[in-house]
Amino acid sequence: GRPTPPKGKTDLLELIMSHNLGAVKRLRKELQNLERHKKKATPGSENVNDDIFLRPTNPSKSILQWTALLRGPPDSPYENGVFQLSIKCNSDYPL
Repeated sequence: GRPTPPKGKTDLLELIMSHNLGAVKRLRKELQNLERHKKKATPGSENVNDDIFLRPTNPSKSILQWTALLRGPPDSPYENGVFQLSIKCNSDYPL
C-alpha cells in the first residue's frame, strides 16, 4: 500500500484538502448561478450581464482558474473595447 505520512503532515494535508474542496464547491455553486441568470435573460433586451463574461478557464482541469471578458463602458475612451482578465482563486476562497 501507500506509505503513511507522519501525523503532523496528515493533519496539514487534510486541512489543505478541506479548504480546496470548500473552494471548489463554492465556485461550482457560483458557476451554476451564472448559468441560471444567463438563461433568465430575455433575448434582445439590454442586460448588464452582457458587458461581462465570466467562466472557468478550463473547468475539466481546475475550477480555481477563471477568465473574465469585460466590455468597455459607453461614452468612455474604452468604449468598444474588450478586456480580458485572468482570475486565480486560492484554495481558501472565498476568504
